[in-house]
Amino acid sequence: MNVPPAHTPTTTDLLLENAGEFVRQLLHDKLPRAYYFHDLKYTEQVYDAASQLAEVAGLKEEDKRNLLLAALFSGTGYTVSSGQPEESSIAIAQEFLSANNAPNVADVTKILGSKLT
Repeated sequence: MNVPPAHTPTTTDLLLENAGEFVRQLLHDKLPRAYYFHDLKYTEQVYDAASQLAEVAGLKEEDKRNLLLAALFSGTGYTVSSGQPEESSIAIAQEFLSANNAPNVADVTKILGSKLT
């Protein structure tokens, strides 16, 4: 994942870095082998695509952070449930973000709950 480069870390950098580590460990420890599609490699691809989209769209830093956090947590629900992975991803994100005093938890979970129609 293209987590921000080494420099004086901002709160956003630290949050993304901590979330990335949490998601890596969660997928490694709890993702059933049968769900290879939503594995770490896939999560990294989603994160990188979201990062590129945020840059092209010129998103504000806060919106970019929310999008990247949603990208990180988008497949985590498969560690809990194959029947309702989106809802599980939202719950996992809410728990992690709240525990880490992240701003705009509701915005991140709104992105996770969005459907393209």
